[in-house]
Amino acid sequence: MNLSESLALARLRLAAWAWVRGTAGRQRPSGPLHFSPGAARRLLLVSRPDAICQSQIYPFHFYRDVLHDRWGYEVREIGLATLLAQPELAPRGADVVCFQAWIDQTPEQQRAIVALLREQHPKARVVLFDPCAPTDLRFAAAVGDAVDLYVKKHVLRDLDAYDRPTRGDTNLTQWYGDHFGESLPETHFPLPPGFRAKLVVGPSFVTAPYMLPGFFAVSQAPVGGARRYDLHARLGGMGSKGWYEKMRSQAFERVGGLRGVSVTPQTFVGKRAYMRELAQCRMCFSPFGYGEVCWRDYEAVFSGALLVKPDMSHMVTEPDVFLPGETYVPIRWDFADLDDVVARWLADEPARLRVARNAWDAMHRWARSNAFVDQMERVLDPRG
Repeated sequence: MNLSESLALARLRLAAWAWVRGTAGRQRPSGPLHFSPGAARRLLLVSRPDAICQSQIYPFHFYRDVLHDRWGYEVREIGLATLLAQPELAPRGADVVCFQAWIDQTPEQQRAIVALLREQHPKARVVLFDPCAPTDLRFAAAVGDAVDLYVKKHVLRDLDAYDRPTRGDTNLTQWYGDHFGESLPETHFPLPPGFRAKLVVGPSFVTAPYMLPGFFAVSQAPVGGARRYDLHARLGGMGSKGWYEKMRSQAFERVGGLRGVSVTPQTFVGKRAYMRELAQCRMCFSPFGYGEVCWRDYEAVFSGALLVKPDMSHMVTEPDVFLPGETYVPIRWDFADLDDVVARWLADEPARLRVARNAWDAMHRWARSNAFVDQMERVLDPRG
């Protein structure tokens, strides 16, 4: 990293830190919000305060100058809870309203949110941002016909799969439930007619405020060099109560069976220590969570570690960090080949560094080229 990049990164990180610190103030403003009278276009973000949801919101602030230059947007944000409790604090007259849904909301509550937004912004394009980890489109059943667009961080490559029920409520519950012999009831989240035309694939955790500034500012991948551990594999959620705990326990057992591989400890560490440790690892094992795409996938790339993960060929996300043998290394969903894959890639340092570097370069190109704004064109372009 040269001096210019170091200074740019420091400036962007400071701005990101201030933005995170200001989350509470954005969620609940001290007084009514307004758009400037001269704003050419008005974008309202109705958000939730947790880190998962805010990672979807941050890029609108990070690229706000680009949004203004391209389409004239002025950006305002208010918390969903504040909108519902004190609607008088929310600005009026937005051209585009993006709101976030969550699994704790009933279909009736989600429909009421859309109705309120339509009432406050009668001419606006109303867009649902789905921040949830699983690939299902469960919110579409409630409000898919009431919103103009539906933004999801990752979707199944086979869109016809959404027309079929699953055992459990996701494709993962079905596969791992079957794998562990669990009998799960069928669930189906039906899509309204014409819904597929409303679906937009947005970015995933690459837009987190502690990673996007680095991917944007630094051109050279932080790969190679002396590293303490061969494999990062801090795994939580083990147990025997359901498919998720059993899946994580099986992953833990596979890691425990590795021989001649230095693996990170399992004791708890805070986030900063976790990221420092990851930067000391040659490879990173990232099993699925409740959904396929995880923070750790992008944290591995951010730290210059080779990402090792169950096969993601069934998924679509953008930017795509899941190109087999090019930006990550896939393994079987039951982790049976983990030992062979780890041994092979540890033994081939040039190939390992090449893939880790490719992954960084892909994220850097995406961040630097303002591709987020391009992805959001259907959401924000006034021409529709």
